[in-house]
Amino acid sequence: MPSQKPRIRVRISSVNHIRLLTEVDHGRLSQAEIVDRALSRYFYETENEVRDASLLNRLTLMSRHDARLTRDLALVHETLALFVQYFFTVMPSIDPEDSGVRAAQGAGHFQHFLDELSVRMKGGGKTIKNALEDVLTTDKDFFTQEEIARLKSLDDQASNENLPALGDAKVIKPRSSQIGTGS
Repeated sequence: MPSQKPRIRVRISSVNHIRLLTEVDHGRLSQAEIVDRALSRYFYETENEVRDASLLNRLTLMSRHDARLTRDLALVHETLALFVQYFFTVMPSIDPEDSGVRAAQGAGHFQHFLDELSVRMKGGGKTIKNALEDVLTTDKDFFTQEEIARLKSLDDQASNENLPALGDAKVIKPRSSQIGTGS
């Protein structure tokens, strides 16, 4: 029965030839099967190198991501430790007769804290990011050159009409009854 596989002739080193003949004598495979398997492994290694390079790139990215997460977690731990240290430093002492009432209030406050924490974590847990957005300034928080020019022209107009300039405006402090009312 004729074979459907193509036939090739190759030259190999004498060391490999001796090893090939020894393997054929001791095993159940023919020379053709051993050479075919060797070629398959050779070509498979080339494919593996491409796959391995892709996996190594992914592992590198994951390692970098892990390093950032570790750094962020350390920052959170240090922030919490610093806050607790500050809190205990400024915490007033409690009279022994008020300790029962304070303990009940503390339990209520702690439960409120847990409720708020669960709400924020369900919403994505971006409290620090939101706080930083409130505190940090961006370019839109500053006057542009056009706005400064307009303000100067308004100041010039006010000085020509004997009105107080915008830079001379007095700060009006709210009365204590207005603080916290949103007025």
